[in-house]
Amino acid sequence: TNNTWRVISPVTYPAWQQQAKNFLDGCTALAWTTTIPATELAKSPRGLADYGLQPPRAQFTLLQNNERITVKIGDETPVGGQRYVQLGDEIVAYLVDAQIAALLPQSAAAWRDTSLIPMTSLTFNRIEVHAGSRVMEFQRGDTNQVWRLTKPIVARADNVRIKDMILQWRAWPVTGFVGDNPPVTELERLGFKPPELELQLGQGTNSVFNLQFGMTFPDRPDYIFALRSSH
Repeated sequence: TNNTWRVISPVTYPAWQQQAKNFLDGCTALAWTTTIPATELAKSPRGLADYGLQPPRAQFTLLQNNERITVKIGDETPVGGQRYVQLGDEIVAYLVDAQIAALLPQSAAAWRDTSLIPMTSLTFNRIEVHAGSRVMEFQRGDTNQVWRLTKPIVARADNVRIKDMILQWRAWPVTGFVGDNPPVTELERLGFKPPELELQLGQGTNSVFNLQFGMTFPDRPDYIFALRSSH
């Protein structure tokens, strides 16, 4: 419905949209230059196995409604910068640009969205910052769109600084994924029980996003552990 990609295995997580697009664009641009028919494959002692296709070095499947296309990727050719591929169970090997292997994600997290805060999908008019027992809350007026400080006191807020902070959130990148659904002992070790700092975004009285910050990364004080409540 919204034409956005999600990672659904091994975990459910928003996908890096540009990576998925680059992959599909790369698939669209692929063209074979030579084929090795079944008669030629039969002359090889181990058939498709001699080309790295049985089992394949890697494979991907495209699904659209009831149509399913599986592409199996084999060895790279000794010369020419190409790779052997097989479509489904066809007893034919195709030679395509070796860059086909580079299109694939190299790890389970490679295609995850690296935005720490999903700004494009969030609508909020309330910001809360928790540091231990201390709380700061800002609310934006519905008519004048001006931010006000509502906790710990009611006062005017610096709208320029708040807007600048929100713009910076768009640039906060995730540089690595440590783990999914970590146990309580791991959360304690990383400084989340309790968190050092917590950011909550809300729309009216509803909470729409929660982000916790733990301890700094060992030997890298410029990095910090973060935990999204949604994941």
